[in-house]
Amino acid sequence: MTKSRFFDGTLDEPQNNYLNLPVIDQNAMTRPQDYLASNELSAAVNVALTLGMPLLLTGEPGCGKSELARRIAWELGFPSYNKDGNAEVLKYAVKSNTEARDLFYNYDTVGRFHASQASQSPNQELVSANQFIRYQALGLAILRAKGKQGDFPSGLLTDSQLASLPETAHRSVVLIDEIDKAPRDVPNDILNEIEHLEFAIPELGGVRVAIEGNEIAHKPVVIITSNSERDLPSAFLRRCVYFHLPFPPFSTEDDTQVTVQSIVTSRLGKRFADLPVLQRDAISLCQFLRLEQQGLYKQPGIAEILNWLSYISQHALSQATSGKFPSTAGLSEVDYQTCILGFKTTLLKTREDQSRADSLFKAWISTSSESTK
Repeated sequence: MTKSRFFDGTLDEPQNNYLNLPVIDQNAMTRPQDYLASNELSAAVNVALTLGMPLLLTGEPGCGKSELARRIAWELGFPSYNKDGNAEVLKYAVKSNTEARDLFYNYDTVGRFHASQASQSPNQELVSANQFIRYQALGLAILRAKGKQGDFPSGLLTDSQLASLPETAHRSVVLIDEIDKAPRDVPNDILNEIEHLEFAIPELGGVRVAIEGNEIAHKPVVIITSNSERDLPSAFLRRCVYFHLPFPPFSTEDDTQVTVQSIVTSRLGKRFADLPVLQRDAISLCQFLRLEQQGLYKQPGIAEILNWLSYISQHALSQATSGKFPSTAGLSEVDYQTCILGFKTTLLKTREDQSRADSLFKAWISTSSESTK
């Protein structure tokens, strides 16, 4: 019998059951070809592509802002540097201590200091400073727009850095994730660099690297995301195409509109092919939780909803293989403790909300029962 409880925490002996752990491929849930963009979002992408401007996306966490970059790279057939063959996105995840230059390159100051101390050559600083440069998303995109045959300032690249560039100029997709986490001066500090796609490296004598002349045909597509934790400067906003990605409706009569149902079908459709009632109930519970009158501190987003459905489908499928979970069964046929455990830990992400898990679940059961009468 397949169990949903693999870890006990009180046993005296090892169970040697690690080989029986379920395998849910998270990568399969985030394939770029399964991403669905609404007509409005697609229009915003096309405006940004036409104007050659960065696309700034806002929206609640987990609504698909970051995944859009991978969808664009895949759909437009950008070059792949990945082993899995998917088009690569050059991503920089912004942190609270991010500096403007970090989007272009990092300099290993400590490593350079130790190397300088160990060296006996008076010319070491001039000759090898580039060995301590690590190019980041925007910096790599600018270098790749030039290719190996590009006109680079002397001493800019090491032999290995030059060898890693494409033979010919390539265009890239760059994702600057969660720009609102950066110190407030960072967006202002990178205005000119993003607009003109150039940056300077003081550690290499102030040398500047820029996309010039015909290289403009290979300027990167830049996607910037924000969870709106803080307002961005007006000057920064003027240099971006802006789109707010709203939470989609759960269902609609308009077949062309992206809904939670269509996202689940695209991402997890095969898992629920034989469990239509369970899928309906699991989504209905999520819709119930997002009602304003529930008063949750944090409503579940698309990412949480997909994790919840993955969990409950995994349990149901393991039971279905032994004939204990018919295709017509819904959430009410799932073991209560198994169901409440997944519901509580995947959909409720604050202590206050989790303390209400039982009452919320029972309230949904009551509401669901009333609606089916």
